[in-house]
Amino acid sequence: RQRDRLARYTAVGYARDVAKPEKLLQWISDEDVREELFKLSRNLKPSALPRAITFTGALYTLGFPPEFLGTGRGFKKVKDKFGKEGVSRLLSFYPGVKSDLSFAARFVNLDVARDFFSSEALEEMREDLKGVEEILGIEPGPVDEESRFYAALLETTKPILRQLTNGLPEIPRREEAESIVRDWIIRQGKIRGSLG
Repeated sequence: RQRDRLARYTAVGYARDVAKPEKLLQWISDEDVREELFKLSRNLKPSALPRAITFTGALYTLGFPPEFLGTGRGFKKVKDKFGKEGVSRLLSFYPGVKSDLSFAARFVNLDVARDFFSSEALEEMREDLKGVEEILGIEPGPVDEESRFYAALLETTKPILRQLTNGLPEIPRREEAESIVRDWIIRQGKIRGSLG
């Protein structure tokens, strides 16, 4: 948290800002895509973005790796608009995407995510996972002993984390519960190779 304050609020800090899709317009030849980007840029509101490490770690801890946010829906849109050739071209710009998503897919657990996200968010998560599976052939879920152990950690963490995040005023042995969750989150990060 101290690193967060220094980076965000000091003269040597770096800025994080909302994307500016209008800057891409000059390189887009498809009129429909240009119009969508233009509409998107008009509707963006200034907002404070979350810290990347905290955001990523939180989503992994809640069973939904952020690598999938919008990815499946994006791939499906590219395929619908530009066909398989469009998908192939997109993959040529990021050749490691299948490997990266295959790694992250091992840590997806919608049974855990269901307890923390709205039904609308879960539906979009399912769409993203389905799109990635259909287009890249990547199935979410544990595939080896290590990722099965990770899934067990998620399931074990879930009830304590729910209690801690539900805003209940008095949780017996709160400090002990927080310590346990912190330890399990660190173990999960070690399995993934990073916290966020």
